[in-house]
Amino acid sequence: MEQTNAAEMRAQVAKLGLAAVLAYGLFDGVTYTSFFVLAFLGYEKSTGQNPAANLKALLGVSYSPLVSQLFLHSHQSEI
Repeated sequence: MEQTNAAEMRAQVAKLGLAAVLAYGLFDGVTYTSFFVLAFLGYEKSTGQNPAANLKALLGVSYSPLVSQLFLHSHQSEI
């Protein structure tokens, strides 16, 4: 039964084609951007700090000595 439903779903998605993929991508992009902006503004309003002021914290990047060594090692030929 589930294989039949899966096959029907694949056929329906194939019939919708590129239009469905583009519509989903547009909806996903608008939704993600909207919630990101709301979270950004909400953080700024609640803390009084602009999250972009500290880009490393905004992106959640943690630089450890190991990461630094891996980065330097992988780019050693470019230096």
